[in-house]
Order: sequence, then C-alpha cells, then structure tokens
Amino acid sequence: MAQIGDEEINHLDVNKLDSNTAERYDLDRKVMAFVESHLKDTEERRKPAYRMTKDEGAGILEHPIGETPKNIDMLLSVLDKHLLGNGFNQNHDGHMAYIPGGSIYAAALGDYIAAATDRFAAVFSHCPGAVRMENMLISWVASLFGYPEGHAGNIASGASTSMLMALVVARHSKRLKSRDFERLVVYVTDMCHICVQAGLNTAGLFEAIIRKVPMDEDFRMNADELRRLVMKDKQAGLLPFVVVASLGTTAVGAVDPIDDIADVAEEHDLWFCVDAAYGGFFVLVDECKPLFKGIERADAIVVDPHKGLFLPKGIGMLLVKDGQKLRDCFTVFISYLPGDSLNMEANSPINLSFENTKHFRGLRMWLPLQLYGVQAFRDSLEEKIFLSRYLYQKLSEIPNVVTGRPPQLTVITFYCDVGTDEENEIFNTNLLTEILNDGSFYLTSIRIQGKLCLRVCPIHNRSHKDSIDRFLMILQEKIGKLAAQNNHIN
Repeated sequence: MAQIGDEEINHLDVNKLDSNTAERYDLDRKVMAFVESHLKDTEERRKPAYRMTKDEGAGILEHPIGETPKNIDMLLSVLDKHLLGNGFNQNHDGHMAYIPGGSIYAAALGDYIAAATDRFAAVFSHCPGAVRMENMLISWVASLFGYPEGHAGNIASGASTSMLMALVVARHSKRLKSRDFERLVVYVTDMCHICVQAGLNTAGLFEAIIRKVPMDEDFRMNADELRRLVMKDKQAGLLPFVVVASLGTTAVGAVDPIDDIADVAEEHDLWFCVDAAYGGFFVLVDECKPLFKGIERADAIVVDPHKGLFLPKGIGMLLVKDGQKLRDCFTVFISYLPGDSLNMEANSPINLSFENTKHFRGLRMWLPLQLYGVQAFRDSLEEKIFLSRYLYQKLSEIPNVVTGRPPQLTVITFYCDVGTDEENEIFNTNLLTEILNDGSFYLTSIRIQGKLCLRVCPIHNRSHKDSIDRFLMILQEKIGKLAAQNNHIN
C-alpha cells in the first residue's frame, strides 16, 4: 500500500457535503415554502386529486445525476412539475381510492427530526430513547387489542413486511422442515390481501396450498366452512398451518368473524393471524368494538398506522402475542454489536425483525399522537364511519345506481344499471374515466361477482361531509352526461 501524506489528503475539497447554519436555514425555508404551497393549493383545490400528463412524469429523466451541483430552486421546480404534477394527490380530500390514510403534517415533521438527527433505533444502547419510544407505541397498540403482557412487536414499513414476518414466525414456531412445505395449508378468503401470497413466496413457502374458504353474503369468512375444510385436509394427510382473517378487506371492507375463527384455530392448532392493516384502528371507535371480539386470541396481528392513523406511507406494525416466539425467530448474535444487543429486557428491534439498519419510524407516529391526543384520532375515525354510511345512503337514492352491501367500515361499491351486462360494463368504465378526467376525485373500480363496480373509500383525514356532497354532485353530473350521450337511463 502506498504511503499517504498531507498533500494527497489536503488537495481534496471535502467540505461540500457539510452545511452551516445559514445554508441549512436557506434550504429549510425554501423546502418548507415549497411544501406549504403544495398543501395550500391542494386544500383550496387549485390542485386536483388526480391528473396525468402526456409524458407521465418522464420529464424527471431530463435531469440525470451529474458531477456538478444544481440549484435548489430549480430542483424544486422540477419536483413540482414532474413529481407532484402527475398521478393521484395523496394530500387531497378527493383521494378516495384504495385505503387513503391522508398524511398528517406533524408526522412529516417527526420524520424530518428522525432523518436530520439520524438516531439509530435498532439497538437499545445506540439510542435508548428511540427503542423505548417504539416499544411504548407497540405496547399501546397491543393494549387496544387486549393483548396480555409478554407480547412483542415491530414497527415495519407496512402490512406486506409485517405479514411476511408473521408467516416466518409461524413457520419457525411450528418447527417446520422443508419436506413439510408442500403439505402445508393456509386458509384465506377470496378477499384476502395479496401480501399473504407474497409473504408465503418470500418465506420459501410457495409450495403451500392456499385454501379459499367460502364467504357469507357480506364477504366474511364462514367459520363453519373453515372447520369443515381443516378436518377434510387433516384426513387427507395435509398439515393445516395458518388461517388469516381480515379485519377490513381492501376490496370491500369486509370484517371476518374473528372470535368464531379463533375457535377453529384453537381446536386444530392453527397459527391465527389477523390482517387488521386497514381496519385495526377503528378499535378506538366504541361503535366498532364488537367487530373486534376475539382479536386478543390471535397469535399475530398486522396493523397499519399509515391507514387508520392517517400517517404518511411507510409505517406498519406487527404484534405477536407470545413475544418470545418473535425473539426466537429473529435474534442472532452479531460480534460487532455491543453485548446489550442480546439484552431481552431492552427488546431491541434488531431482535424482533429481519431488519438491521432501520429508519426511526416511530417518531412519525409518536409526534402526532402526542400533539393531538388520541381523542382527535377517535373523532376522525368515527366521522369516517358516519360519512361512509351517509354516502351509501345517498348513492342508494340515485336512480339506476345499484349499491353493494352496506359498509362494515368505510368501503362502498356501486354501479349504474343501464341495461345488459355488456352495456353496464361499457357505461361504468366510461363513468370512471369521466370522473378521473375531471380530476376532482380519485377512485378505482373492482369486479365483484362478475360485475364491474366503482369503489369509494372516504377514510382520508381531510375528507369531510362537503367532500362527499361534492362527489355526489359530480357523480350525478357525469352519469347524466353519459346517459345523454348514449341514450341510457330514462
């Protein structure tokens, strides 16, 4: 190795990546002004809920990574045009597709603090306060579901990661061998989220049999049918493994009978996981509590604060009732970490997940909860339940609009019946296109029992009654326009 002296080191300009107070203040001021402008324009509806330009954001590629620095004002202009100017606007009250949580501003500030201070939240001794904060948040959520002492959990990126970990813990705790995998049976419904199949594939369980359990008229798992299928599979020499119940399916918002499914799981030693990613935080609403009966019996629960707590995307949570099973699955000795990384009292996240280097996600959840208090979230969630019922009622009053089943949480489906199945398909496809082209609202379609339906989920924290009334007005306007064009609906 060549000798290195002062000359070789000193000729490098290594201070460009550092910033002083004045430079940081200037950057902060301009970025905050940029964000505030976007939020204000969105709140005052000068920016749409949905817009797609012809180039579909390809203009961002005109600004490749290069050797020379660029001006922050120019870069923010690029972001405004090519990033915020395309796709659906997550901050908009008209965003009613999928499960639109919202994105409370205080959560973004929590993320800013976490990123700017760069605290390492995976090992207790590296930042005890961060680990204590995340474990406190986990314990608070676990208490909402009635979990006893001895639970453990992890704050992950979302339901997909949490579900993957839940399945891996199930595999590990059952002490399965690879030769068993092709005999495993996982029980779900047709409404189950794709994260279950993706999790099985990632966990190496792609050979497992996916058994679709029949549903009732409200798309809820039939526990008696589950019991029948499990017994039949046992008689066939298969290994019933996991049952995943949904507490709010993304497709239609269905809530499975948790307590009845728990009975079957206990009778047949199934690992019972509840996917409460969407519906979990409705446990805060007194009227919704009966839906949660028996959830404390689940082996694992997946829940997304970025849905029911209206936080920015990228924060989910896994809870495991027997915390030792979670620790046993993920605890590995690492020679270069301090000995306390294996201190079970500390519950370091590194021992509760496959993540090592992780973002300090807890701060984006802790700050809004502390600033506003739990009651504010409870009130907002209760409002969304009432808004959904109000929307369902008003849709039912529109001539030729056929509504799906009454909302169990906040998902409503409907379609316009204008004649034959083929005519309905064309009309409702065009209706969705008209709504999207208008830009005031963003929603999606779903196919239910062969019929193309429009799907609305008014759970956004900025969606209120005036949002619903505007949606109904635009919907009826578009229905009338299409009917006149196609001579449909008398």
